[in-house]
Amino acid sequence: MILQLGVSRIFERFKAMPSFMAGLLVTAVGVAVLGMARAGAAWLIFVGIFLFAIGEMISSPRIQEYITWIAPKEKAGLYMGSNFLSVMIGGFTSGFIYTTLYGASNGRGRSRAGVVRDGRAPGRGSARAHGVPAHGRGVPRAGGLRNDGRPAAPPSARAAGGHATSLVP
Repeated sequence: MILQLGVSRIFERFKAMPSFMAGLLVTAVGVAVLGMARAGAAWLIFVGIFLFAIGEMISSPRIQEYITWIAPKEKAGLYMGSNFLSVMIGGFTSGFIYTTLYGASNGRGRSRAGVVRDGRAPGRGSARAHGVPAHGRGVPRAGGLRNDGRPAAPPSARAAGGHATSLVP
């Protein structure tokens, strides 16, 4: 907030559109720096955020000034409201979009049918889509015991699709 006063003071001497374009350029450079940042380079993240903030400080007041300049006097409020419509739509939909994408990337997303899945499209390598229990529970392993501690079915029962307890003479 302290920098906003200085940045505004510097760029009020220039015309609205060149200032706005310069602000967009600085913002784009900040986003590019953030895109190149790695987890071990915290200073690069700070530089990217700083450049993005400076670009926003340059462009935001200038575009508002430009909108009020091009709008008819009686419709200035309508033009400004239209400018902030994208902010409202982004704020309203970001929660839904972000949580859906974040959940899908962490294996807790929802499919189109609303069924919780393991983060992969059913039928494309998804263990649950192919009937394999999650985390290998109940799958026979070496030594004749299943992962849950119960005895594994004999090979003849597995071939028939049954369990050891279903083989009653």
